[in-house]
Amino acid sequence: MSDEAVDPPVMPSADPLLDVERVAALRVVRQSTSQPPARVALRSTVIDRLIGAQSLLPREFRLLVVVGYACPYPADHRAGGAVDLGVQVDGGVETSSWPATAPPGWDTVAAALTAAGLVFPADAWWHWYPAIR
Repeated sequence: MSDEAVDPPVMPSADPLLDVERVAALRVVRQSTSQPPARVALRSTVIDRLIGAQSLLPREFRLLVVVGYACPYPADHRAGGAVDLGVQVDGGVETSSWPATAPPGWDTVAAALTAAGLVFPADAWWHWYPAIR
């Protein structure tokens, strides 16, 4: 669990906002096929940390980027400084929605994300943002 505040800091604007779908190491998924395709963007700092986390995971685990920069979300999403994640294990069913409890194997994912410098609020296992060091 994270000791960080529930309202995470917003990334500085000098950190460029990048299109996640152009990053080969990461996979973008949509929560719903009824949503129109939209650019999924994150600050470069967040992308770098996600790539680092993905590299720490066993091969059967794949991070799924579900929400990045988004206007009707809290400030950290509106700034591109937070990401909502899912996971795919062994090429099986994607977990890209957020039940009350984390999916099986999430402890492994959380350990990699934490080692890469990301944190999450205790009440939202899917919501990650850079830790302040």
